[in-house]
Amino acid sequence: MADLKEIYNLQDDISIIKHYQAASLSKDWRIGLRIEKGILFGSDEWFSAIKSGIIKHFSVKGVISKVYMTSHNDFAQFDIENDEGITTWIREADIFLYKVGSNVELKYVEQKRKNGIVTKCVIQILQGSVNCSE
Repeated sequence: MADLKEIYNLQDDISIIKHYQAASLSKDWRIGLRIEKGILFGSDEWFSAIKSGIIKHFSVKGVISKVYMTSHNDFAQFDIENDEGITTWIREADIFLYKVGSNVELKYVEQKRKNGIVTKCVIQILQGSVNCSE
């Protein structure tokens, strides 16, 4: 997957980082992410822990097979299709950047919410040009 261009990077999404940090630091057990290993989500230490492998990150590579709105037509999502199947993700940042048929690589980490449910937090999305295989 050569020539991929970054279309989203969590480190640049200051508002979402602040939102998650505030919720995580809140005393309310129903909202926010757990502070695991003493590292707060989105902090410089958290990003360093991902780079060093202390916090494991995962990658999904494939082709964008669908872009669509869910809920009350106000929740932008996209599907990545590869040999393992189809996974669904939130369209982060500019929702109009996502193009059906383009190569994509999405990197994420798994974080536990305070209530114990594991969630996938997108840290980066790279996209290539649309495949023209006809």
